[in-house]
Amino acid sequence: MQGQQGAGVLVKPERVARSVSNPGRVGVGHQWAYLPDVARTMVALLARPDPLDAFATFHFGGHWDVGGSQMAQAICCVVARRSGKTPSIAAFPWWLMRLADPFVETLRELQEMRYLW
Repeated sequence: MQGQQGAGVLVKPERVARSVSNPGRVGVGHQWAYLPDVARTMVALLARPDPLDAFATFHFGGHWDVGGSQMAQAICCVVARRSGKTPSIAAFPWWLMRLADPFVETLRELQEMRYLW
């Protein structure tokens, strides 16, 4: 995960994870998409010769996490398989982001997108 933007949000890079942060609420589903797939779709839409209708909708399959914790559980399984230690799943510290967002623009933008979780 080194070199990927945002890779350290769920786990800290270069360390064996002791816990995995889950930004969503347990029991509330969440849509995940692989960033290269999203980028490829956007490039294809931009390359279309015909103009798009205002507010056109293009569905993207991605992966639906019914209970909102499958991604965190999957990360825990991989960490356990690679290190022999199973990390815990912890709630993402949104309150900490709120404290720091006046000083860090990325965290302000992250707060704006919180409703997606």
